Parts: sequence; C-alpha cells; structure tokens
Amino acid sequence: MEQKSGVKKEGRIICAGLSPNTGNKLYTMSKDAPLTMKWQDAVNYTATLNVSGHNDWRLPTKCELNTMFKERAAIGGFDESGCYPDGWYLSSGEDRSKSRVWVQSFSTGQRYMGSKELPSSFRPVRSVPRQASI
Repeated sequence: MEQKSGVKKEGRIICAGLSPNTGNKLYTMSKDAPLTMKWQDAVNYTATLNVSGHNDWRLPTKCELNTMFKERAAIGGFDESGCYPDGWYLSSGEDRSKSRVWVQSFSTGQRYMGSKELPSSFRPVRSVPRQASI
C-alpha cells in the first residue's frame, strides 16, 4: 500500500523512502528487534539476520534513523512512549572515541550521544540502489 510519504509496505519489509546518506532506497523491518540491546549486541544481531532472502541488514545511520522518525506514522510499530530504553532507538553513528553512539527518542525526536553499554530499541535497515527491488 503506497502512502503519501513514499513509504511502501511490502510484507515484513517496508520501504521507508530514500537514505539521506546514499540516495538509495531505505528498507526497514515492519517491527523492532525483539529485545532492547547494547550497541555491539545489536550490531551482531543485525549481522546474522536473513529476512526475505536478504542478509545485508545493519543499524541505521544517524540520518537514516531520523528519516525513520519523520516517517514513523507511515512505517508503524515504533515505541513512541518516550520511556527508556524501549522508546529510544540506536543508530550506527559512533563518536570519535568509539564509546558513545547516537540514539533518538521516537516520542520527541530528541537525539543525543549515549553510552554503547546502555540497551535501547533498534530497527534494522538495508539500503539498495533505486532501480533494484527488495
């Protein structure tokens, strides 16, 4: 079902629009990962995913996460409670010391650098060239 925002639901995978980093199609899951996790555990989890024949899942960049926040109503299924840890989402964006990572509230849109050791929700993504399909 095509939404006005450009979000397209295709079963367990949703086209969330275009990645602001690459201009490629940005795909995400229809649901969050089953548990909150520390950053490295989330990275490891996404590396083992094979959904609909695709095994190139990863954490979204800071900008991709913000795109998903802006399209959260059309994508659906995000925890918008604002409660920690479920309502805060992990990105792949690390600071220079590699000890902190960007997280974003899906209630308010607030972003900050949080410890990699604090668990948060996450939604895996993959990015493919515009002409390719899922």
